Amino acid sequence: MNFNEIWIPDFPLPHSLAGDLVHKYPLPGNAKLIGPLSRFMDLEEEVGVATPNDFKYDLVVILSGPEPQRSILQDIIVAQLKSKEVKTAVVLGKPESGSTKEPIENLNITIYNHLPKSKLHRLIKQCNLVICRSGYSSLMDLWFLNKRALLIPTPGQTEQEYLALYNQSHHFITIQNQFKLPEIGFTNANIYESAGKQTDNCRLNEEIIRLINSP
Repeated sequence: MNFNEIWIPDFPLPHSLAGDLVHKYPLPGNAKLIGPLSRFMDLEEEVGVATPNDFKYDLVVILSGPEPQRSILQDIIVAQLKSKEVKTAVVLGKPESGSTKEPIENLNITIYNHLPKSKLHRLIKQCNLVICRSGYSSLMDLWFLNKRALLIPTPGQTEQEYLALYNQSHHFITIQNQFKLPEIGFTNANIYESAGKQTDNCRLNEEIIRLINSP
């Protein structure tokens, strides 16, 4: 199938989030790089900009992906956090269970089965550090919200492993093997620096207006 245009949610090099997944080979002439797209784009003005004084959590853990890897990572992280004085929210990524909280022994941990988009947005904005998988949609969300992150690729998913390594070198992220989490000092979360936004994310709007106004 032929397309008049191909819109790619990424930046040109050197600011690309996707690296070789987009830029390894020359792009076709009808390709347009429109910048990252996030599910939170329509909520930014509503919530506003958070400052360190607004932080309610030291850490937000967002679990996702296929079983059994999602549950394996959940067990590893929750077991460690029970012994640490780190105020944490854990989102289990289980929408079928609703957004109710699950009881936890350590009062520093709040666990949600699932959160709707607006509540998840606010939760991420009000934390110091995010731990999540390194899928591309997660990377775009992190970039859009300008959040520091520790990425844990899903074992066996080579694209997540590549994206985590690439962004560790180029952007706002450190990477960790999920089976070596005891090496991570959660109380030292401030070492993971965010590169911040390199440019305004207005390319999508520009391309939409151009397409509407084109003959």
